[in-house]
Amino acid sequence: AVAGGGSAYTAGIQSKAAKIARKLGPALDQTYSVADSVAAMPTDTIAQRIEKSRAYQQKRYDANRGSAGARGMR
Repeated sequence: AVAGGGSAYTAGIQSKAAKIARKLGPALDQTYSVADSVAAMPTDTIAQRIEKSRAYQQKRYDANRGSAGARGMR
């Protein structure tokens, strides 16, 4: 720590910030990289993006429901 007023306080804040960054870092990186990859699709119109997203959600929903419903619902 640096000599002078509040050095321990500053060090504490820095270590807390580092801890938060370690926890949130991966999630934030993922979020931003997804956002960047979406932003980097200039050929897609908004409607196309929405449709892609909707189709993907539907596919995931069907997969989840299918695995659950295969146990005797059909």
